[in-house]
Amino acid sequence: MNKLLHLTCALLCMLLFCNNISAQKDILDKKVNIDISKGNLKDYFDNIEKNNNVIVSYSSSIVDISIVKEVDTTSFICGELFSYLLEEQAVRAISRGQKILVIPDPSKNISFSRLRARNYYTVNGYVKDAETGEALVGASVYNPVTNRGTITNEFGYYSFTMPEGKQTTNYSFVGFKPVSKTFQLNKRLRSDIFLKTNLEIEEIIVIDQDSSMIWRGREKINLDEIRNLPSVFGEVDIIKSIALLPGVQSGNEAQGGLLVRGGSPDQNLIMLDGIPLYEVNHLFGLVSIFNEDAVNNVNLYKSDFSAKYGGRLSSVVDIQLKDGNYKDYQGSATLGILGGKMNLEGPIQKEKSSFNIAGRTSWIGELIGPTVNNFLDVDGTKFGYRDFNLKIKREFKSTNSLTFSAYSGRDNVSYNDKTQKIENFDLKTDNKLNWGTDVASIRWSRLLGPKVFSNLTVGFVDYNYLYNVEHQLGNNPNPDIEDKNFSVATTSQIFDRIVKLDFDYFKTNKLDIKFGGGYTLHTYNPAVKQATKSLGNNIKEIFGDIIATNAGEYTLYAESYYRPFSNISIHTGLHYAAYSVEQEVYHSLQPRLSVNLGLPWHGFFGISYSRMNQFIHLLANPGLGLPSDLWVPSTADLRPETSDQFALNYNMDLSDEIRFHTAVYYKDFNNLIEFSSAYDLFSPVINDISQTPVFVESKDWESRVDSGKGQAFGWEAQIKKRKGRFTGSFSYTYGRSFRTFENINRSVRFPYRYDRKHDISASAVYKLNPEFNLGMLWIYGTGNAITLPIEGYFDVNGQEVLNYDTRNNFRLPSYHRFDISLNYNKRLGRFLLNANVGAYNAYNRQNPYYIYLFQNPRTEEYNLRQISVFPILPYLNVRLKI
Repeated sequence: MNKLLHLTCALLCMLLFCNNISAQKDILDKKVNIDISKGNLKDYFDNIEKNNNVIVSYSSSIVDISIVKEVDTTSFICGELFSYLLEEQAVRAISRGQKILVIPDPSKNISFSRLRARNYYTVNGYVKDAETGEALVGASVYNPVTNRGTITNEFGYYSFTMPEGKQTTNYSFVGFKPVSKTFQLNKRLRSDIFLKTNLEIEEIIVIDQDSSMIWRGREKINLDEIRNLPSVFGEVDIIKSIALLPGVQSGNEAQGGLLVRGGSPDQNLIMLDGIPLYEVNHLFGLVSIFNEDAVNNVNLYKSDFSAKYGGRLSSVVDIQLKDGNYKDYQGSATLGILGGKMNLEGPIQKEKSSFNIAGRTSWIGELIGPTVNNFLDVDGTKFGYRDFNLKIKREFKSTNSLTFSAYSGRDNVSYNDKTQKIENFDLKTDNKLNWGTDVASIRWSRLLGPKVFSNLTVGFVDYNYLYNVEHQLGNNPNPDIEDKNFSVATTSQIFDRIVKLDFDYFKTNKLDIKFGGGYTLHTYNPAVKQATKSLGNNIKEIFGDIIATNAGEYTLYAESYYRPFSNISIHTGLHYAAYSVEQEVYHSLQPRLSVNLGLPWHGFFGISYSRMNQFIHLLANPGLGLPSDLWVPSTADLRPETSDQFALNYNMDLSDEIRFHTAVYYKDFNNLIEFSSAYDLFSPVINDISQTPVFVESKDWESRVDSGKGQAFGWEAQIKKRKGRFTGSFSYTYGRSFRTFENINRSVRFPYRYDRKHDISASAVYKLNPEFNLGMLWIYGTGNAITLPIEGYFDVNGQEVLNYDTRNNFRLPSYHRFDISLNYNKRLGRFLLNANVGAYNAYNRQNPYYIYLFQNPRTEEYNLRQISVFPILPYLNVRLKI
């Protein structure tokens, strides 16, 4: 906690230092120059901004900018000029750094009645891509006269209120040409805006502080940016790209889970078109399940969570699929070492309905299976995956739309550790894994007037996971020593049925209100079994005694985004959840609060608090062996997890090209669960097969877990260059994460498995010429904490027992790797050719995937064996898009 206080103090000192620099001389005391002698107040304000590098902020609801003034010189003391310009109105000018604010002045005995009597009208509609007709999520809508703005919601819809009369509104989105549209407002208007792509613009930032502050808790993932970074076999990976951000870490080698601010992989709410997912990776995290050809929008939330999100503790990743092209057919095909993929989209009925289909399959197992066998010293390696995405959308008139989304994916992995000759013994291990997810949803979107947007979503998710491992120790010529088997199997089966209703109410330009609710019926089938014989080959055969657990989850939420001034936004929200399981009902109230302040030196400072609740737990293998997923529900004996997070954030544009971000955070966790013993589920000691299995029945796991608390704190920073031939970022996170359990580690606090003290990611893209660019990526992370026995002793029966009394008492080696790629882009008539060649783990670092403890049956000596999955992986990838 002391370290967190030191970090907080350092951040505040930095802010004060910046403030002192900016406040050396008040802008109102400086001289300003203008080059007009007559005009209305808006003309003067614009001219002051143009000639003096200042921003004039005002609202037409309190100042009449149509008043005409004359001057007889071009140089003024700034404060004196504003006193003259505003002398007839009940307002005055104040300064905030390089920004001049025009605010009410009650000391002036002038009536506001004429200004307040003005009528206001609403302009609403969608902002869309002019080429495809697809909605643009997060597009900026800004009125320079009122200095107010908003951003389109997750469906591209906006609602904006302005004074009557002639008003100009600017619309912009990254990578598109901005559009200004003038309205003569005397009634409510519907205006859909279509923006054209501008490939010459690297990034367009035409957004006022007010509107951008609505989304301070959100980090938007730029898909075009990550396409130029090195990736596994050239496959663009959304999850791995998120792990490059500060405060976010990936798991160990070949683990694609996200670790956000001291949390665990299960504490991330990852949604596909509004449906939560439980597994988001193929092939142990080699690639994620998200096909970037089918994805439209990705947002990450680490703090300042929207009240509509619940069910996880650490983060939210909201992923939306493309609707498809409403105007023309287009597609792409990609071939690479990893596999192949295709994408096709187009109109079903032009301008009214569209479809988007994408599919992938892998042949990497067949290509490099023999190489993997030799490198990892295993036999019979087989692995592969496939997935499929479909989205269909139909618009009815201008107020209704119906959307169908679906995803299906499967993974299959099997391999055998090579038979090892140990003295006169043969040791052989067979491993089989398979998992898959099916998702489908239907969403009805409807406008209930210009200010209210509603969504009704009905869907399901079906997740299945099975891991089965069998150890065989035999062929011993000594007849007194019998051949032995030790088998372990674990499964997680989850089936969710979901319905939810959401409303967006755009009350005023200063106040947005969101509210809604939902219901989810969960069915869980988690199980672990061990035996001194073969268990079987499929879930039904192995877990014939499994008993499903059903649970109902009810949610209600309401929140507001209030912007009293153009540089301040206040977010308040409340999420309520009730969880009914085994005749037990858990209730949870989760408040959310954040305040964001725009600073005069192009920076933002934010403070936030979020309480989160989680009704499902992920039990990880506590020993040294293969990481496994066992999703288990809260029950009458296992309470839901909770967390409280406090965060301070600071963001600053150091220049047009460079952005700086830093934050400190502190989190408290409650009702976390762990296996009580550090005993390895899959290979406690490979040859100690005389040990009696402890997971005989499918639900034996429930009696062997303990509940406890956790703390996480840290500091994160990122500096990012966004423009020019050279772009890139450098991210650093210092983070600690600890756990405390009454019956584990003698009740003494211990580092969490994924306690990563230092985490670094550095990425760079250099544009060699218009067709070629070079991408580089380096990642470093402190090794995970693991549990090793501290001693051994013999029990009353003469059996050796290993003492695992101290939890997570050793560290794996640090994780690091370097990736590089050369990317080629060329337009060939109607076709766009993309090709990349590169190497993953270019200097062939053997990072540990897992380790296990082995005892030589003759010498009785113990040794650790490390399994590394990915050596250097060169690749070539070719993509052709129509």
